[in-house]
Amino acid sequence: MITTKKGTIGKPQFEYSTSMGFQKVSNPIDMMSSEQYAEQASLNGSPGLDHGSRGYDYEDAIFRTANTISHDLSASFSGDDSRTRMSFGYLDQEGIVKETGMQKYTFSLNNSLKAFNEKVLLETNVLTSHIADKAQLITGGAGFIGNLLGSALYCNPTYPIFNDDGSYFVKGTDYLNPVQLLNSYDDNANTTRILASISPTVHITDKIDYKFVFGVDYSTSDRASQLAADFPLNDVSGGTTADGSPAGGLAFLFDVERFNKTFENILTYRNDFSENFSLNALLGYSYS
Repeated sequence: MITTKKGTIGKPQFEYSTSMGFQKVSNPIDMMSSEQYAEQASLNGSPGLDHGSRGYDYEDAIFRTANTISHDLSASFSGDDSRTRMSFGYLDQEGIVKETGMQKYTFSLNNSLKAFNEKVLLETNVLTSHIADKAQLITGGAGFIGNLLGSALYCNPTYPIFNDDGSYFVKGTDYLNPVQLLNSYDDNANTTRILASISPTVHITDKIDYKFVFGVDYSTSDRASQLAADFPLNDVSGGTTADGSPAGGLAFLFDVERFNKTFENILTYRNDFSENFSLNALLGYSYS
């Protein structure tokens, strides 16, 4: 059963609200700058660890100040025998890791209608949502090499991100360029869900009511992720094809769909026998 706000009797009412915000990393890990790293390598007698590049900052490489904005619009219409309320919502939330974020769309409808001299009450409720989610390789099971955060922290800050010709600097298949990893991986998921119910109530007598509820819960979700074919990673990169194109990469597709139905029958009896004694009885049956 779905319960939402209901319209009020009177003139049509419209409401709109919006909000904005931002978020960023609150407690970043303090790491050496490229200058400090080069100086420490020289002091330790390992000048070969300094590869000459300056300016790398792991925070700038993968993090950002993420913006969030939301919009909500609702409308209510009502009359003597009918009330309707609709609402629309939109949320756009960037992730603090670059190339991550979520967009969410929602719609709800609530209607109640009285008929046959108020002997019948028909209630309809619909709630839908769609979420588009964009993720990156930041899960705990990716390992320090395949994990974007681990690669950014592990990266020698004196390595360049790009070569002079604009291509990505590649040290090897077990030492990843975090910016290249960020831009070579795509992970997009879409989830849609619909909750709906219709419930007529019949006032059989002043003391007896019968209510029938039919509800559905439908959801579908799909996810597509891929790692570029030219990304240099152990067990992923595989040379070239016959026409010279990169051979390798990874791609995954997932989808799931669920559909549940619910049927309810409710019979209620109410009677005030006296000021000190009243009876409320309910008989119900539910199937899903």
